[in-house]
Amino acid sequence: AATAFAANPDSNVALYAGHKLVRWHNRGLFTATAEYRQVMRKLFGQKLAAMGFDPRARAHAKDSPDQQKQRVELAHFMAIEARDAGTRQQLDAAARDYLRGNAQALDESLLDLGLTVHVQSGNLARTQALFARLAQSTDPLFRESMNSALADAERVPDARRLTTRLGDPQLNSTERVSLLSGLMNEPATRDIAFDWLRANYDAFAKGTGLFGARAIPRLPGRFCSMERAAQIDAELRPRVRGVGRGELPFDRMLEGVRNCATLKQARGEEVALALKEAAAR
Repeated sequence: AATAFAANPDSNVALYAGHKLVRWHNRGLFTATAEYRQVMRKLFGQKLAAMGFDPRARAHAKDSPDQQKQRVELAHFMAIEARDAGTRQQLDAAARDYLRGNAQALDESLLDLGLTVHVQSGNLARTQALFARLAQSTDPLFRESMNSALADAERVPDARRLTTRLGDPQLNSTERVSLLSGLMNEPATRDIAFDWLRANYDAFAKGTGLFGARAIPRLPGRFCSMERAAQIDAELRPRVRGVGRGELPFDRMLEGVRNCATLKQARGEEVALALKEAAAR
């Protein structure tokens, strides 16, 4: 079914199965990561190659909006989910050139993706240097894209260091919430982000205004186990009530965690087996 979806000319249909797989993988519904990456390459690699991919600014400006949107999402699937070396090398080189001052090296639609690959290809020292670039920048698009990229570093030491910057006055409240949300979204850094939230919930929630009132109670929503749901409920519900706002989104978040856990128990092994079979074809 995923192959049939991917072959559809409508981008929304073609990418539907990919987005489902990404969501299931990030939530931990299955653990067959190597097979998952191989399946993503099989589903979307030829499609991106056929469309052509040049990360430079306006390189594909003559394409239709639907084609441009599809190319960006396919590039994400290949670079982040499939870990395709060629796509990542293109994006990393473009991001390096962009950061050296060549604004034409990376299209605006690929700024998040290019910076993310560049962060992931580096180390803690690079993460710290790029955080400094973010803090000094007055460009809102660059700040938003770099913030997202740093959160996607996927390295434990980087996550630990970034959580120490969540109170940095050089970040605004939206950036702080987005940074923690990104760290919570990544399986490799989720536990670190959750531990920080548990230790700092009260001050963090009170310092982020109306945006944080709805966003912060939803942050643990990427977990996928009944045990985590019970821990979140026991430890954070009193804190949510103490802040005096956000209990409804908190309840909905917990429902999602429990639903994911139920699905994982019922179908997780089946999905992992299907991925292994698809990867072997």
